[in-house]
Amino acid sequence: MRSADPLTDRRREDIGNANADVPEAPREMKTALLFDLDGTLVDSDPEHLVAFQRVFAPHGIELDHAEYAAKIMGACWIAIGVLYYFVLTLRGKKPVSLVNP
Repeated sequence: MRSADPLTDRRREDIGNANADVPEAPREMKTALLFDLDGTLVDSDPEHLVAFQRVFAPHGIELDHAEYAAKIMGACWIAIGVLYYFVLTLRGKKPVSLVNP
């Protein structure tokens, strides 16, 4: 017994029984897009601040929440890298090359 829906027919063939009760595929698929800004589902900013503090501390950069919020929170990784590369350069440190590691 063939239906008008080839997907249903394929399911029946996969089962190996042309008369099997196979649920029909939904006729209308609901579509959704979930976009999570940090803090909507999980607030990971406190953990990011601690991670940046741990990475920056050996280089003499003390990062407080205000600076993190102003210069890092929401910024792309490249912008953060360039900013702090120049901070280290201005302090007379020789940072690792961003181009040739």
